[in-house]
Amino acid sequence: MAVPRSEFDDSDHLTSVTFSLQTPANMVEQFLDGLEDEARSHAAVRHPYLAALSSGKFPNPTAALRDFAANYGCYCREFTRYLCLTISRLEMPAHQALLTENFLEESGTVEDDKREILEDQGIELTWVAGVPHKELYQRFQDAVGVPFNDSYCIEAEIWRATFLDLLNTADAARAVGAIGLGTEGVVRAMYQPLAEACRHYPGLTRQQAVFFELHCLVDDDHAESLRQIAFDLAQTTVGRRNLRLGMHQSLSMRATFWEAMYRRALAMEEVQ
Repeated sequence: MAVPRSEFDDSDHLTSVTFSLQTPANMVEQFLDGLEDEARSHAAVRHPYLAALSSGKFPNPTAALRDFAANYGCYCREFTRYLCLTISRLEMPAHQALLTENFLEESGTVEDDKREILEDQGIELTWVAGVPHKELYQRFQDAVGVPFNDSYCIEAEIWRATFLDLLNTADAARAVGAIGLGTEGVVRAMYQPLAEACRHYPGLTRQQAVFFELHCLVDDDHAESLRQIAFDLAQTTVGRRNLRLGMHQSLSMRATFWEAMYRRALAMEEVQ
């Protein structure tokens, strides 16, 4: 029996790189919309660990957030490195330029169009302008009593190492699927409950925890830039396959980390 061909099956032309003869734009947009739906419904985005942190429903919610602060740093302190590796996989200068804007923001640049957004939300520019996001995270760690160090739980170490391995070996589509659809595209959904958890932490100020609120406000633009890149990379069957693969690899790594952190938080002694 003949196997029906998918509407996205262009396997006879896998080596084509000419965009003018590629898959119709509406079909690519539909494909990317479907990937975004998959990402939003993934356990990495909807994990009960995030909900429990947000609501404080752990035996010791203060210790749980402190444990999160300590171990999440293993992954997020390398974020500019992840971006550099992804940029190195891109062949088109326009794609590289889009992702370089993301890199500059991670390094502390606040673009003019973002300044008004932050000010409208009550975030003072002096809190974030010129401050690399890595330092903003360290500010959060300091505020909850976590000294900067290289000691992390094994799940955090595995996550960082595996993500670096992915980006070191991936083609452009798989790298963009990982850092775009599987990361920047879902940051707001994951960081909103973390920002809420910070609001309930005793003595933690908004400025000290601004790392999460800032990313909720600016990362939608990053996700849109990466979607533009993904659109071009989704013109072939191989490109679409690798975008989806990279996205799910990234999400699965994060979900595995959340699950480990969830077990750790549930095992903590209850506050008396």
